[in-house]
Amino acid sequence: MTKVTMSAIAREAGVGVATVDRVLNQRAPVRGATEQRVLAAASRLGYRHAQSRLLHPGAPPTATLRMGFLLLSTDYSLYRQLSEALREQAMPHHPAGVEPLFVTHGIDEVEQAA
Repeated sequence: MTKVTMSAIAREAGVGVATVDRVLNQRAPVRGATEQRVLAAASRLGYRHAQSRLLHPGAPPTATLRMGFLLLSTDYSLYRQLSEALREQAMPHHPAGVEPLFVTHGIDEVEQAA
């Protein structure tokens, strides 16, 4: 089995490699029609990817991703805002029903390094 490269997908879809990267790695949004061309080209070429559920909706995920964050207590407004922003950014990368894990500690609970 030969490796399918992003360059090959780009040629097949008639787009640049950066566009293929944006679509397959969900780095940045692209127009819907362009995204569909890239996904179709990747599928035709037999591209396998950790996020292959993009190419085959409904297929079981190959691995379950769960991000975790260790923060100071959300009693502090900065950390409440930070945890909300992290949750918002992390959720699209988690399978349905799986949320990022947040562990918080009060500032007095953190030991000083000697």
